[in-house]
Amino acid sequence: MAHARYEAEWLLGRLVESAPLEIYLQDTPVPGQVVERFLSQIDARACGIPLQYLIGEADFFGQPFTVMPGVFIPRPETEALVERVLEPLRALQRRRGRPLRLLDVGTGSGCIAVTLAQELAACVVVGVELSWKALQCARRNAKRQGLTSRLQWVQGRWLSAVRGTFDAIVANPPYIPSGQVARLPMDVRQEPRASLDGGADGLDPYKVLVG
Repeated sequence: MAHARYEAEWLLGRLVESAPLEIYLQDTPVPGQVVERFLSQIDARACGIPLQYLIGEADFFGQPFTVMPGVFIPRPETEALVERVLEPLRALQRRRGRPLRLLDVGTGSGCIAVTLAQELAACVVVGVELSWKALQCARRNAKRQGLTSRLQWVQGRWLSAVRGTFDAIVANPPYIPSGQVARLPMDVRQEPRASLDGGADGLDPYKVLVG
């Protein structure tokens, strides 16, 4: 129940342009059209539409990232990946004495690529993504964080879409075995299957990346 209340506060807060907890401090009635939209979003959430799709963004590494239906939603586990690679990449940049050129494969919303560009001074990150909608979302996030000049986007499948050399490759590919996708929570199944389904054993993308 507490989780449902939290989500309802977020939805209404976005609609009235207020922080979630500040909605209780407002002393003016909520307009009827806002109430109707709020109730419509509550119905959509009850049907399994992810909260992040309804509010249009997700928090990642302390920053808001635009997300939309058809784009994989950033997760705390992906934050852990970024945290794990940042120090080794900083050390590599110091050793080489120049900005790094990095590759983010399967960039989705661009959360990894944009965060790496934020955290690593002057580095350039190339994000590869098959979905055109996701690439547009990634471009929007790069612009939102003021990093357009240090991010490049390529549409294509995995490593076949790029040429040249990179100092490091970072990726968070799908890893759910195909047979388990249908058993995922209802809201997770609303996200693009290509971002979830890792093939029969969940390892198909890894075989491509390391093969």
